[in-house]
Amino acid sequence: MKMIPKSMWPWLNVLVPVALCSLLMTLRVADPGQVFEKLTLSILDGYQSLEVESSASDEAKPVRLLQIDDEALEAFGQWPWPRDKLGEILITLYEKGATVVGVDLLLAEPDRLSPARFLSKFPNLTIETEQFANAFGYIDNDQFLSDVFSQTPSVLAVAASHKVGGDVDAAIGFAWVGASPDGLFAYNGLLAPTEILKQSGVKVGHIAVRPDADGMLRRIPLLIRAGDLVYPSLFLSMLANEQEASTIIIKGSGGDDSMIETVKVGAYEIPVDSDGEMQVVPHHIIKSFPGLHLTEVLDGLHDEKIAGSVILLGPTATGLMDFHDTPAGLNVPGPALHVAALKQIYAEEYVIRDAVVLGAEWFGALLLSIICIVVALKCGGLVSPAIFVVLIGSYIGSGFWWFSESGHLFDWSLGTMFGLTAFVSSTAVSLLRTESEKGQIRKAFSTYLSPDLVAEISKNPDKLKLGGERREVTVLFADIRGFTTMSEGYKDKPEELTVLLNDLLTPLTYEIMDHKGTIDKYMGDAIMAFWNAPVDVPNHPRIACEVAIGMMIALEVLNKELIGSGRIAEPLKIGIGLNTGEVTVGNLGSEQRFDYSCLGDAINLGARLEGLSKTYGVPIVIGEATYDVLDRPPAGAEVVLLDHVIVKGKSIAVAIYGIIPEQGFPTGWCADHNQFMDHVSDENWKEAEVLLGALQDRDDYPAELLEQCAYRVEQKSSAVRQMHTK
Repeated sequence: MKMIPKSMWPWLNVLVPVALCSLLMTLRVADPGQVFEKLTLSILDGYQSLEVESSASDEAKPVRLLQIDDEALEAFGQWPWPRDKLGEILITLYEKGATVVGVDLLLAEPDRLSPARFLSKFPNLTIETEQFANAFGYIDNDQFLSDVFSQTPSVLAVAASHKVGGDVDAAIGFAWVGASPDGLFAYNGLLAPTEILKQSGVKVGHIAVRPDADGMLRRIPLLIRAGDLVYPSLFLSMLANEQEASTIIIKGSGGDDSMIETVKVGAYEIPVDSDGEMQVVPHHIIKSFPGLHLTEVLDGLHDEKIAGSVILLGPTATGLMDFHDTPAGLNVPGPALHVAALKQIYAEEYVIRDAVVLGAEWFGALLLSIICIVVALKCGGLVSPAIFVVLIGSYIGSGFWWFSESGHLFDWSLGTMFGLTAFVSSTAVSLLRTESEKGQIRKAFSTYLSPDLVAEISKNPDKLKLGGERREVTVLFADIRGFTTMSEGYKDKPEELTVLLNDLLTPLTYEIMDHKGTIDKYMGDAIMAFWNAPVDVPNHPRIACEVAIGMMIALEVLNKELIGSGRIAEPLKIGIGLNTGEVTVGNLGSEQRFDYSCLGDAINLGARLEGLSKTYGVPIVIGEATYDVLDRPPAGAEVVLLDHVIVKGKSIAVAIYGIIPEQGFPTGWCADHNQFMDHVSDENWKEAEVLLGALQDRDDYPAELLEQCAYRVEQKSSAVRQMHTK
């Protein structure tokens, strides 16, 4: 699979979150199945579950629900009651001191129990009609109720209808300031009161409601359009009557869309949404139901509660009332909602969800997603999730703070979803980027390092950047002796030479990599490796020496296999040079291609020491710096001082030492040789000459080393030797 270029990752860290947030935005706007809307509503209900106590007294403008309940039906008979009964109830309430009475009943048809309606069916009947009159002298119940309406500040309910017709005078004026009725809920007509009741001039108020996406009722439209006319809600008309307000002032944004912002009735300015709806606070619904029992009120049991109160007369009996599910509870009677709305207005306690809140939600979502992307990019490890949690917590907390301070219903779910999407996607891209870089590391180092070291270095992808660092390393150079001569025998079959070379280098490479070594490069028949980079390798000089010994043992095993198979006639030999020192190590090369390698004097000296292994006839030569950190000879080998030399291209003398493995090499001469070198250092030439003679008599003493030692005795020189060959 093609690797994504490094230059693309920063763009992906931004483009992927932006693309996903754009997709989320599209889904949020389209909102299939109204999933987001339902989520928003549940969150807004969570705000309002925290009841906010109003600073205004609920009893300063008491509002009472007067229930036409099962007890009332039992006392006064089945529904519907005669209209004169309703008129008498209204007169009684006003006599007890009620300021305004709202009637949440639909009186769209004439009273079928009215004596006048009964007598009209018998036009030729001669009878004293006065005997059918009520206590106030009326035989027409509708006319009686109409006259009661005309003489009291009562409000009558009307219902919105999709059927054309039913126009009625709202008996109140409207003033539009920077707003338009175009945004109101529109209906074709009304289910209006009878003509006789219309003639009373009674104020009317609609009882239309609209459930939300989840079927819950949370808002009541203060105003609706029915045909070409505008009508206030039942409780809004009651509020106007209570304050003797003749005009309702509707204020808007004044822009092209002319959205409604507030509705002002007398001293009360009510914030609404763009549809002209007011959110009803749930705890006012709880306080509104149950109300007062009609029978008890008429018996005079609650006169003190009626006096000075705004009364809403409405049905709560089984089979009469309209039920609504609300966040405050299920099966709430419709009249209780209008009482709750009035209580809320008098308490001046509003919850607001207007264009400003909606704009803040989208702006907050955008800002939070940007911050989350930055956090994901700039902070790593456990820091970014911790900051993300704090950000989300603060964002949600700010929503609750805004609600507690001013009643604004802020939907934090939008910002949370955007922030979560941005953070998770950006973090995911970063993780993919890290894995990609680790893959590049594994690819770059898998052929040079052991799997354990590859896993360790892949934890820090920054090491793949161009550049280097100063580190102390132990470098190893290994070269096949006589390879040039041997390759001449394969000039007609070069592929066999390649196979042979690979068979030789493979076990030597395993020996290095299995002991935390880094393969720098293969140079034809030579290997360069080092320890203590890119990861720390404690006691790396000793490990390198032991690896060199292991390479000699591995070569011995390989020689037996190759000779046994007839692939070679003479055993292969290698020379190894080791040196320790501070070098520059890192990824060296160009942006297009680079290798992990090292540079420095210590590296050059290591290469020269490998060449001296041939000059001195020993398998492994180590530098003075490597020898100095060895507290004891490597296991399974002897160490001998070879000479003090100045290698080609250098001006500083170094002591060089030979490592003689006990397996595969004779070591009996090592003690005599070290004693010989002590005599040379002390310029004790007589004893040195005696020991040299003894070493000459040994069959196992390296001929090249004997030649170097003989030169010292002949010249009687303990001076540093200048080497002229690599």
